Amino acid sequence: MDLYFIRHGIAEEGIGKADFDRRLTPEGRYALRRQVIGLQRWGFAPDMMFTSPYARALETTQILSRTLGLKHEVWATLGCGCTIDDVSEMLTIYDAPGSVAIVGHQPDLSEMVHHLTGKWVDVAKGAVIHLKINRLGLLGGTFMEMLEPEVQMAY
Repeated sequence: MDLYFIRHGIAEEGIGKADFDRRLTPEGRYALRRQVIGLQRWGFAPDMMFTSPYARALETTQILSRTLGLKHEVWATLGCGCTIDDVSEMLTIYDAPGSVAIVGHQPDLSEMVHHLTGKWVDVAKGAVIHLKINRLGLLGGTFMEMLEPEVQMAY
């Protein structure tokens, strides 16, 4: 199964706002719209996208799903503090045949990539990580590639 981890785009600072309510900045929205063009050329087309309910992740998902014509669902357990067990449970409930994308947060994404592949990566805002995983229990995976935002825009 193809599993994509996506970190939300550039978001507002947390000063005076609840973390849950932090939205993308105008710069973050603009960058994501440019990145989507590269993702289309790269062939990014998961069967389903799941997202954290946090405003910045939801906004990222909406930009991606609207532009690429993808389905998405919000899962409360994908918020900050999400673990590989949360993802495993979600994938057990949702029977995806081929590929799934998850929009989330740091350091959760790096920790899940490490759990699945043994590789440590620093996931920049807007970056996409592609893994091949053994779906049954998420017992292991292969790190395929990471597309940084700058690379997505260059496609």
